[in-house]
Amino acid sequence: QALFAWYERQLSASNDFLEQKGLKINLTDSQSKATTKSTSGVELLEKSEQLYLLEKRDLCVEFVFCLFLIEILKQLPLHPGHEELVNYIENLAFKQNNPNIQNINIIADLYAEVIGVLAQARFQSVRKRFMTELKELRSKDPSVVTTQSIVSLLMGMKFFRIKMVP
Repeated sequence: QALFAWYERQLSASNDFLEQKGLKINLTDSQSKATTKSTSGVELLEKSEQLYLLEKRDLCVEFVFCLFLIEILKQLPLHPGHEELVNYIENLAFKQNNPNIQNINIIADLYAEVIGVLAQARFQSVRKRFMTELKELRSKDPSVVTTQSIVSLLMGMKFFRIKMVP
């Protein structure tokens, strides 16, 4: 819970900073696009540099968050319960499996590893969520975006291990 509080505080700090600087955020496909209200060349350059630094900061927050999740989730079989926290982690991880752009590939791979570690303790939950996401994507009209989303979903499951019984 402390890790989730830290993560949410970091994300809200980023959003507060953007609002303070007069930037508007439009979220699409787990990436943020910023548009500015002013058109001055110097201001635009400063704001684009600030956005670049903020994007790097957010990627660092996601990176650290995923590394902690991977280590914590390895202990999950020893501590049953915590279904609301597990569902929160599952939602975050599957949300990252949208078409990946630029540096977000690294974060998507870390979330894929989070799904793999989570599946060791909560196999049925992860399997059910994967099948739901896949059926939802397959029901959409065929397009390049849909195809890329399916590929991203499948790539997000690369650390998913199936336990085989002899």
